[in-house]
Formats: sequence, C-alpha cells, structure tokens
Amino acid sequence: MLGTAAKTKLWAQTPADLWLEIAPLKLEIAPKKVIHTVAYNGGVPGPLIRWPEGKPITIDVVNRTDVPEIVHWHGLWIPADQDGAMEEGSPMIPPGASTRIAFTPEPDGFRWFHTHAFAGNDLRKGLLAASTAS
Repeated sequence: MLGTAAKTKLWAQTPADLWLEIAPLKLEIAPKKVIHTVAYNGGVPGPLIRWPEGKPITIDVVNRTDVPEIVHWHGLWIPADQDGAMEEGSPMIPPGASTRIAFTPEPDGFRWFHTHAFAGNDLRKGLLAASTAS
C-alpha cells in the first residue's frame, strides 16, 4: 500500500480521468430570482459521467467552498472509503483542498452522485448529477 507522500507524487505524474469542482454558484432560477447554491463544474445539475462498466476510473475532486464537502455515489459496488459516505469511512474534503478517488464502476446502469455534507441542514446546497456504466 502506498503512503501519503508516494500517492501525492503519483497524482502529480498521472492525470485523472475526470475532475469535479465543487464551488459556489449564483443561479438564476427565474427572471430576477437568483439563489446562492453550490455546483459541480459550474452547473446544476452537475455533469453526466459516462464510463464503461469494469473499466477503472480516477476522479480528482476539488472543494472550492468554505465548508468541508464529500461526493457520494449511488448504486455502485465501490470501497467504503471511496463511496463518499462519512458514516462508512470516507474522509471529508476540507475547504480549498482536493482528493483523488478511484474505483471500478459496477454494475452497469444509470446512477447518480451527490453531496452528503450538510444537505439536511441547507437543501439549497444539495449537489447532484448522473453517471452511467455500460
């Protein structure tokens, strides 16, 4: 198993397959009606991720908010530390920090991912997006 320093060096040498940026967004939901929310890659909902079933994927997640964040994946058989559920051992991403997650999407199908951080306290900041494995 690689130590933290070795992982960091490997990250610098190997680009991720995809990236997700969690950042604040002013979103006009109706004419002259703007809400302050959080977006993946500047969009609400976030980007659709399409990836072949059984092919490993790496995703760099950057947290540009001022609160800890996390990305939780639904319907995939992936390790608990990559799943994005704090209660199952996934670490939070501190404000201004980034992390790399890696898993193999299985089983195939249409899935979704979302934030687990504070969504129950402020649903306006609940991120979501879709993913597929085929």
